[in-house]
Amino acid sequence: MFNYFKNPVTGKYKAINDIFYEKPSIELKNGKIYFKGKPKLNFYKKERITFEDIINDVLEVQIPFVDPDYGMNLYAIWSRNSGGNKSVGLGGAWGYFNKDDPFATPDVPTIDEIKHLVNIPNIENYSHILDIPNIDKILGRPMQELGAIAPSQIKDSSGHLVDGFKLICGGKVYVSDECSVGSGTFKNGGAVGFRFDYPIVLTFYAPGNDLSANFEEIPSGAVKDSEVLVSVVVNSTFEEEIKTNYEWEITDKKGNKINAEFLGNASEKQGEVKIPAGGEALFYAIFKMPESDVRIQFKINENGQEPVEKYLNNNILDSESFAIHLVKKYETERTFDLPYNALSRKIRFPLAEGEDITARLTKPRGEWKKGSLATGSLNIEQKDSQILKGIKLFKSYSPKTIGVSENSDTIELNPNVTATVERPVFGDDPLNKKWLNLPDPRKPKVLDGEFTYGGEVRRTYVYKRDTGLYDEDEIEVEGVAKAPFNPGSDRIFINAYIYNGKKDLKPPSFENKIENNGNMYLQKSLLWQSEPYPFDVIRWMCHIDENGREHNWTAVDGQYKRTFLQQNSANIKVERIRTMADEYYQGRNAAAKGINRKDLYDKAVFATDKELQRFDYPIKSGYYFNPAGEYKITLETVTYKPVAGKTKDHENLVNALINSFRYETDLIYITDRREAVNINNNPVRSIGGKLQKEPGAVSVMNNQSVNGINLLTIDTSYKSDFEEVKYSSVSGGFTDERWKQVMEGYSESGTLDSRDNFKYREYVKEGQSMHKITETTEITIKVNKDNINFYTHAHMPDGEYYIRVWMADINLASNNFTSINNAYNSLGTLKGIVPLDEINITVKGSMHDDTN
Repeated sequence: MFNYFKNPVTGKYKAINDIFYEKPSIELKNGKIYFKGKPKLNFYKKERITFEDIINDVLEVQIPFVDPDYGMNLYAIWSRNSGGNKSVGLGGAWGYFNKDDPFATPDVPTIDEIKHLVNIPNIENYSHILDIPNIDKILGRPMQELGAIAPSQIKDSSGHLVDGFKLICGGKVYVSDECSVGSGTFKNGGAVGFRFDYPIVLTFYAPGNDLSANFEEIPSGAVKDSEVLVSVVVNSTFEEEIKTNYEWEITDKKGNKINAEFLGNASEKQGEVKIPAGGEALFYAIFKMPESDVRIQFKINENGQEPVEKYLNNNILDSESFAIHLVKKYETERTFDLPYNALSRKIRFPLAEGEDITARLTKPRGEWKKGSLATGSLNIEQKDSQILKGIKLFKSYSPKTIGVSENSDTIELNPNVTATVERPVFGDDPLNKKWLNLPDPRKPKVLDGEFTYGGEVRRTYVYKRDTGLYDEDEIEVEGVAKAPFNPGSDRIFINAYIYNGKKDLKPPSFENKIENNGNMYLQKSLLWQSEPYPFDVIRWMCHIDENGREHNWTAVDGQYKRTFLQQNSANIKVERIRTMADEYYQGRNAAAKGINRKDLYDKAVFATDKELQRFDYPIKSGYYFNPAGEYKITLETVTYKPVAGKTKDHENLVNALINSFRYETDLIYITDRREAVNINNNPVRSIGGKLQKEPGAVSVMNNQSVNGINLLTIDTSYKSDFEEVKYSSVSGGFTDERWKQVMEGYSESGTLDSRDNFKYREYVKEGQSMHKITETTEITIKVNKDNINFYTHAHMPDGEYYIRVWMADINLASNNFTSINNAYNSLGTLKGIVPLDEINITVKGSMHDDTN
């Protein structure tokens, strides 16, 4: 080993860090010595003196001075280019530099002084000196120093040397008058070199006979019941195989012996062991860590007699001062909740509930190596769930490793772990339409995860030990101390609260009935529940960060479609615009007054006989009696549909109302062909020469009457209004209560507890619509709009006859309605109006009576 290098010329030692950046290493490998170091380049930088200062001229580059204690400048010497002679290189010359006087020149002995020194009287000049054997030893210094060049001996930036001195280069002596540093290159730093000296001395030692024991592996601590390995290496410098005795002793804090298993070169607690020549023997002890510190003792050739050793203080090992300490293991549990509305949660918690996780390094001997740090890591690992085998509860976590690099022998860590748990690990993945439904959503699904941690730190120490080596009593030996961190486990329980909505909601209550459904009512109302329209819903779910803040709200599809329902209605109003009484008033009034002007009998000819005036409408057969009357039906429907537009609900009711209108009478008419017919233009029977009453009723569906005339004329007008039922898919936005009635999480649907208890509220998914559609149709029915004459048959028997306007019942459950799935078909029968209008006619005599 070495710490200093010796200059063989000056006899002085130089410190390693003076000439090397780090301590060099020496390795013996494959019969060769390998020397490795990082040398320093030592330039003289004090006083800030420069070449330009000395030569009093300007250079293009700064030429440094090598510190003369560590080397010298070198110069390439050329002949001067003069008198037409070409400049040639003469060789290299040493440089000279005096730190105390930078302008000084070398101290060169005269010829006479050299003659006296070497006792050779026939020396005539310096050239002869070079031929003298061992001249360097005679002079006590290298010959080149006699011809070295100082900076002050260079004239200027041309590199020419000052006149009048001798120099040595290329093994010859030259006169400076004819020499130059470089050939015109000195100004740019050319022809100048640097030499650095690294004088070293290697000392080789022959070992004596010695056995030395060292702990190769001994931990600073261990956890109760963990397996501990201690190893000892014994090195031998004996040139032959030796046999010697050894002994282990392993005890707890109270001195109680600890059972151990012994391996390596010896498998017993004590006994004899063979160690090869110049080799080593390994001894291992394995035991379970008790609930106390442990002391390890090992002895090899304790008495130094078998074989005989000079040095014995490296034969016994004892860990009493650095016992294997009992390391506490931490085991903790904690619980976190994953709320109903959270897709994931990031948790943060201190390992070991914030206790110090500590590694305490102890060295068996010596001191910590200068510059060495305690290095290592605490490693954190996630284990599988114990509740649900084969899965890891947390999607990610950090840190996984905490690196250590500290100048300390006690390392304390207090790490916080952050980990993310995601809902799908519980079997509930609403984001991907995989819903889990628990029997009791108030009780969470619980899973566990476990984080285990452990690790160790190491630090290099050094100590002196006797070796029996010549010239040195001790050498420095390195070792590595190890210490475990407190290991432990943190078991984490996650209570996942899961609720994905009710499959069925109680539908809102709507009326299904017909109001004023009697024959006498001119106004009627139909109330029915709308057709069911399924629609998609969403809920809003979030992620929770380690501080408990909700963020990144996400729209998640609901598990169940919901059904839009609402109250539909129809209002029917029937009006008599012109009754038959109105239509026949003019003619009846003229007859009552006995006026026989034809223009007054515009619709019917009434009898003017005084004795017949007691009847409401007296006529004589054979005259015209024109059907007449005007009626109006107004239908307003309110329905809810996904698409705004005309509805079949309204259209079908309009058609049904029109078709229910009837004009009925039992009067007997005569056709243009002189045939006796009823109002439907059907022949009337005659029995015994007497025409028989055969009532008939005209409708829109059967509109032909006497002579094939269409009796009824229908006019309709239609208008509509559309109201979109508004909603917002965003939490906090406006949503019409008609939506809320059929979605979960609202007081309107009676499910506010879902929001309060399960953080569940539904919203209409974007892209859907619902409209309130109000449609109004006015139907005008005119009887015999053009007032065509309808002649009664002259042989119509005397008696009482009638004309009746009425509306037939409408069976809402008939095929006309159920075939298009009108929701009101469940209401049954809409009663007609009987009568809507009616008069009684009295026939007394015939037109022939008036002509006789």
